[in-house]
Amino acid sequence: MTTPAWADFQAGLDAAKKGDYATAYKEWDAPARNGDARAQSNMGILFAQGHGIRQDYASAARWFQKAAEQGYAPGQRNLGFMYAHGHGVLQDYGEALRLYKASAAQGYAAAQYNIGYLYSRGDGVRQDYGEASRWFNRAAEQGYMWAQFNLGQLYLDGRGVAQSFGEAARWFRRAAEQGDSDAQYRLGQLYANGRGVDEDVKQAYLWTTLAASQGHEAASVSYEDISTRLSEAEVEDAETEAREWRAKWQ
Repeated sequence: MTTPAWADFQAGLDAAKKGDYATAYKEWDAPARNGDARAQSNMGILFAQGHGIRQDYASAARWFQKAAEQGYAPGQRNLGFMYAHGHGVLQDYGEALRLYKASAAQGYAAAQYNIGYLYSRGDGVRQDYGEASRWFNRAAEQGYMWAQFNLGQLYLDGRGVAQSFGEAARWFRRAAEQGDSDAQYRLGQLYANGRGVDEDVKQAYLWTTLAASQGHEAASVSYEDISTRLSEAEVEDAETEAREWRAKWQ
């Protein structure tokens, strides 16, 4: 039997998926005030992003705090993000890392990625690409797109891991297939130059034009140069495949 609180939470989710954030706010408000950690975290997101309500980082942080105190992994991660960026709270990388680790211990991929990001930049911790790669890998294995791209970049550059163009291509592909334009561009360049993959100009054009269509500046310059290495029929084949990929992401 569906409880009223669950019904309200689900109604809020349904509204948010449709872009009706004002209704989502109304549906989540009561469950959040009654202690539903999921609703509290989602209320925080609405305030943080200004969806259906005036953007208010302080209110967002307070809602995330309520969810985090209940051990809710997304709430812990979101509050950690607020501390890392000084949104609604004083910037505190140490507190951000503590919250990220509490969330990551529950297997939450976004928090695992965020820890990797702190180590890759040296924000609040000693810069350590090896540690960054381990956290990125945990999130990447769960399908987290930004972790996959960043792990691919570490393999491309040989930072924290042994340089491997093959591994770079593998992770770039996984992120590219989810629609990440940076990964698409990097994968296209690997195909164009035969690094980590067999040289394949058609595949190079495919991934570069996909990145360009998302406004990637470097891809917008290079995809036309790549097209000169293909016949008109090959370009049309690649464009057809590109349209199929775009349809998947809609």
